[in-house]
Amino acid sequence: MAGYNTIRGLRVKYLSADPAGAEDGQVWYNSTTGNLRVDGILGTASWASSGNMSVARAHIGGAGSESSGLAFGGEGAPTGNTNSTEEYNGSAWTGGGNYPSQDESIMACGLTESTTLAFGGINNASPGSRQATSVLYNGTAWTATNSLPTAKRAGQGFGVSTAAVCMGGDSSPSAGGNTVEEWDGTNWAAVPNAPFTKGNMGGGTGTLTAGLVFGGDAPSNTATTYEYDGTNWTAGGSMGTARNTVNGFGGPAGQTASICAGGDAPPVTAATELYNGTSWTGTASLATARSGSANGIGVNTTAGVQAGGYTGSYTVATEEFTGAATVIKNITTS
Repeated sequence: MAGYNTIRGLRVKYLSADPAGAEDGQVWYNSTTGNLRVDGILGTASWASSGNMSVARAHIGGAGSESSGLAFGGEGAPTGNTNSTEEYNGSAWTGGGNYPSQDESIMACGLTESTTLAFGGINNASPGSRQATSVLYNGTAWTATNSLPTAKRAGQGFGVSTAAVCMGGDSSPSAGGNTVEEWDGTNWAAVPNAPFTKGNMGGGTGTLTAGLVFGGDAPSNTATTYEYDGTNWTAGGSMGTARNTVNGFGGPAGQTASICAGGDAPPVTAATELYNGTSWTGTASLATARSGSANGIGVNTTAGVQAGGYTGSYTVATEEFTGAATVIKNITTS
């Protein structure tokens, strides 16, 4: 084992404990254990096929995790919009309680399928009818809550079922919007508008006080990213691929760790990117390029779900994401 005196230098820190939030490739000497340590990547990220959905559709509402996911509503053929709800257990989809109406481009958030808050959307029973609906799913059925102040579709939702944000979306046929509403577990309230516009289902992750929105259109496709602290919006690093109708996931830590997968660039893309709180980098691409899949199924960047969407036709295919894991190891020499 190399001693500290043989490897010390300006770039190797001498620490009494492993640092919190170590970065990939960071090296340090742990004086308590007497070990030279490194934070590194274990394995590579990948997408793999999983169980198909029952209903082929796109522009799908989504929430939950890779082992407790929910997909609902959406646009399909030949019947138009659907109110079908499906629950995912990590390998297969089963039917759940029908969504209250046949809407698509619904925004949502929630960490499990039984704690999902869904809001907004557009209904094809009344062409062009944007919705202010807000509903909660308890694992069996949907229950109405107090409505959004503004009827809209295809914005960005993030947070949890008791504290959420609805940003952007369109409240008229013109693309994009900058309105912001916050949910306190009982009511939605309008707060100051964002200093930018976003529509057409960009990604939204994080919490009410540490949120992230990315992609969408404004009104043309955008790669921009913005961070929210509960009051103010700040620009983050831009994605490598400008696109709308993406699948974004990352859960509560989304402001510093999010995934953006697929979308319409155009054409539809398989590109997947990882956000680290500062910048986006490419990671494993989807097996099948698609847009409008169930948005937001995944609570971290190590596991998520891409379900349904549009590949050139409506699809039932599901892919699961496995991210590269970060581990801390001792460095040994011989």
